[in-house]
Amino acid sequence: MLIFCGIAFAPPAFGAGFKGQKTGAALWGVAQGKGYAVAVGEDGALFLTEGEKSWRRVSVRFAPFLLSVDVVLRNTIVAVGSAGGLVRGEGLILRSTNRGRTFAAVGKTAAQPFYAVKFVNAKISYAAGVGGALSKTIDGGKKWRRLKTGTRANFWAIHFFNGRVGLIGGGDTPWQNNGKNSGIILRTTNGGKSWRSVHRSQNRISDFAFVNAKIGYAGGVNGVLLKSADGGVSWRQIARTPLSAIINAVEFVTEECGVIVGAGGAAYVTKDGGKSWPIRIKVTDGSFIEDLDPSGPGGRPSGFLTVAGNGTVGRIEIGKFCAP
Repeated sequence: MLIFCGIAFAPPAFGAGFKGQKTGAALWGVAQGKGYAVAVGEDGALFLTEGEKSWRRVSVRFAPFLLSVDVVLRNTIVAVGSAGGLVRGEGLILRSTNRGRTFAAVGKTAAQPFYAVKFVNAKISYAAGVGGALSKTIDGGKKWRRLKTGTRANFWAIHFFNGRVGLIGGGDTPWQNNGKNSGIILRTTNGGKSWRSVHRSQNRISDFAFVNAKIGYAGGVNGVLLKSADGGVSWRQIARTPLSAIINAVEFVTEECGVIVGAGGAAYVTKDGGKSWPIRIKVTDGSFIEDLDPSGPGGRPSGFLTVAGNGTVGRIEIGKFCAP
């Protein structure tokens, strides 16, 4: 068991701020279950907490590169990544049915790494990644089958409204593709059997956040924030955000109130749908922030678990800033 001393930063205003801990591993993904949470990262990093007072490391039999994690039902956790590195290596899916006490690798699911996993409901989930890789489960993660996307794009973002309608997004960064357009969003209406392109741009899409079946946002490289008002059928760009290098994760509480994280070590909060970002919350001393997972009473998030590349894990509170 590894327990690390907590570090906290003073809140700027409205009860907003960050309180967290430092682990000894670079972290990429975080998710919450009922009464517990899990964080994953490089070199087999897999940490669990109950009550967020301390995080303990869970041992796995090898040292995978874990990039994303999701919790389904009360006790089942699924983490995805690579048996090798970030770009090369066989795709890997780990599954726990006992709240993370033990994990087992699911059978071979992709020839290349997975970057994202999202459950739609207790049975259906999608995992996406390098070279257009996309796999689907319909039994809670026991078995996965590969789907065709019709592209070799790297996918970083997944969002499904129900078992049939959903989105995947990704692309490369401009310095990886000599400035060519590679940002992409695909949409399906038949559970992933076929996909239609609904957005193309230069900038990679890293994450989706929908507040209802119609209104949603997508963040990515160069601080780009897109908005959809029709369930992801079409997208328009909002003014550039303070995260000029990259948005790694985005969450919106309402159509107006949202949080973004990425480069620079800080979270930014908007109350006007992304037109301005007046609240800056320090999380790290510059290390990239990689993920957000919302929680709060009554289904309305007031805080967001987050993880960073320097091993930081903790909770961002937006306080009363976005209160109605």
